[in-house]
Amino acid sequence: MAMGTLSSTPTIAIFMLLLLASWESSMATTLVVSNQLVRPHGIVYVRCEGNWAYEVSKLIPAGSKTSIVVPPNADGTNWPPVVCVGKYSEVSSYRHILYTSTLSGDNKGCKNDRCLVKVTDDGFYRWNEEKKSWDLIPSKIWLP
Repeated sequence: MAMGTLSSTPTIAIFMLLLLASWESSMATTLVVSNQLVRPHGIVYVRCEGNWAYEVSKLIPAGSKTSIVVPPNADGTNWPPVVCVGKYSEVSSYRHILYTSTLSGDNKGCKNDRCLVKVTDDGFYRWNEEKKSWDLIPSKIWLP
């Protein structure tokens, strides 16, 4: 009986190592958006969607910040990827890609588990952890 218990111990240890090794890749990413607009009616619209089962839309009033948790299955291997875009209004054609689960480099500076974005009257900015500075997120015109 004791022999059977000893032989299962390595199996449990290997399973635990595999579980811990995959922990970081399975963690959700938190997108934190801070609205620092000073213009009147300064509401920021953020929309995240992808993987057919995930969709979030948030209106962020001036002076507020919000956190959006992107699910852990949005790791770049699922199609379509999760993409979070920010706009100055719901109807604006100018969109800023705040976060994407692809490995395309749109998230430069974001840590694996957190991405910080601030919105000012001058534009959308993403915190670059490597450079310790804010990078301007260029706008892209998307036609409906």
